[in-house]
Amino acid sequence: VVNFAVTFDAFKQQLISDILRMRHPELEEQRVQVLTEVSELQGSLHQLEEEVLSLLVTCQAEGSILDADAADQLAACQTTASDIGKRMESSHATHKQIQAAREAYVP
Repeated sequence: VVNFAVTFDAFKQQLISDILRMRHPELEEQRVQVLTEVSELQGSLHQLEEEVLSLLVTCQAEGSILDADAADQLAACQTTASDIGKRMESSHATHKQIQAAREAYVP
């Protein structure tokens, strides 16, 4: 079955992935791991945002936005978000390196 909805760029990327899988399987595996990690980190960040919003709504409903427990939870969320941001930067840097290696196979 031939899928005619595939774009030229998507087809090119698939071919490059196939070539790298044959010649440098560790590089392609690392690329997949980085993409998976970025996806997981984005999910964690979204979950953290939902947690902060829920905490703020709860505090507003109780009328105690300056509650010490809420402040501690917000500080913990900020620390976690900072850690996620650092890991995202690291993942993006690794992804750029992998993309540069992939470009060597583009005619």
